[in-house]
Amino acid sequence: MPALAGLLIVVGVSTVKPAKLLAVGKTGPVPLTVMLTTLVLTLLMPLQYAVLVGVGLSVLLFVIGQSSRLVTRRLVMGADDRVIETNPPGSLGEREVVVLQPYGPIFFATANSLRSQMPDLTPASRRSVVILRLRGADDAGATLLEVLRTYAAGLGDLGSRLVIVTDNERLVRQLQTDDTLGSAGSVYQGTAVIWEATREAYEDAVAWVAQDDEEFSDQGQPSSGRAYHDPHEGDWPPDQMAL
Repeated sequence: MPALAGLLIVVGVSTVKPAKLLAVGKTGPVPLTVMLTTLVLTLLMPLQYAVLVGVGLSVLLFVIGQSSRLVTRRLVMGADDRVIETNPPGSLGEREVVVLQPYGPIFFATANSLRSQMPDLTPASRRSVVILRLRGADDAGATLLEVLRTYAAGLGDLGSRLVIVTDNERLVRQLQTDDTLGSAGSVYQGTAVIWEATREAYEDAVAWVAQDDEEFSDQGQPSSGRAYHDPHEGDWPPDQMAL
């Protein structure tokens, strides 16, 4: 038994790597907190439960940290083809086109954060367009779809629209199959050419905003100009594939 106890002590000591402990400590407060918590728990409860709690705590802190890292910026299209990043407006004005670019992970924990960074809707937010550029987004969970659906419905009540630009075919199918945007939105699918779909959506939005309400008949169909085929309003291009 003394020999076995000594062997276990040697094995335990040899598993401690001071260099790796210092590396984890320098990584950030979250890994350091998880490591110290797991270490303390191994002294108070069985090892397997301590490891399980440590893994759960790590996942929880990761989700909380990621949810606070989403930052949304407004992209202003210049006449000289330059794009300027500014802060999003607090509220959406009348006949305004706002292009938004979120930076950071987009999933259920950041969906409400995304909504809070988008312009608020007021009675003055009439005949405007909000373009949300989700390039690089892999998937849209139920929470994000609900946020987009609610925002699009609010825009629709004011006679405005929500446009989603994404390069992910799965996200496009989700938005179209689920009819997330309803009659108040459109989806533009991006390509390998950066800004191609975004510029197309922006130009369509500017043209739509510039049109007068009197140009449309009671059925919402345009009396002149471009021949749109929206089954709901008739004054906006159908979902686009920017090829």
